[in-house]
Amino acid sequence: MKLLIILAILALTSPVLTAQKFSVKIDSLTRITMKKLPPDQKRQFETIIKNRASVAFLQRIDTTKSDYIFIEEQYNISYKSINVSERYFFNSSAGLLRYSADGTPLNGTIPRYLFINAVKQPVEPYYYSDVVAGIIYSNVYEFYYTLDSLVALSSTLKPFQELTFDPTPVVSLTTDSIVNQRPELEKAVVERLKTTWQVLTFVDKVNKKVIVSFQRPARDPKVHIEFVKFNYWSW
Repeated sequence: MKLLIILAILALTSPVLTAQKFSVKIDSLTRITMKKLPPDQKRQFETIIKNRASVAFLQRIDTTKSDYIFIEEQYNISYKSINVSERYFFNSSAGLLRYSADGTPLNGTIPRYLFINAVKQPVEPYYYSDVVAGIIYSNVYEFYYTLDSLVALSSTLKPFQELTFDPTPVVSLTTDSIVNQRPELEKAVVERLKTTWQVLTFVDKVNKKVIVSFQRPARDPKVHIEFVKFNYWSW
């Protein structure tokens, strides 16, 4: 009877302990990299790390089912603002991107769960430009944050490097006149990239890998804004 009780306890606790290893690994890599950072740049990253307690994503990593996780922590020193996004992906077909408007199959997956500053968000509006009655989504416009793109990005990340960013950021087109503001909008994006410090974390639960990259602001970023107008169709 005693043996059965012990086995029952292990069965209940083992998955939790296995999942917790990912957050422990992230914390370990964070501490190791912080020790190696140039002294004049530690303060900016310390601001990002201290903010983790308020968004609690380390706890979600251990409790949210997923195959891959991508976390983007950004601190802009000009605006004194911190933004944290978490994307939780599955390999299953439930996350597969659908066909484009011309019938071309799209590679990659969208996340099953999306959190922005610890608040859960609906995923589809961040990836699709068209929706029929709130059910059928089509015309994908966001590719930088699809799983295949992030897996490719993760293979290039270094513990400490210059900022990585989306070179073709999307701006929602509310009126056609906004297109004429492209130069001003691109200038604003470039200035933000020059003053943004970032920590990227990629968790591959399938292969049990964790990558953490501390990134300083971009020196000479180039961007080209893409405009997208969200369309809602009802029957």
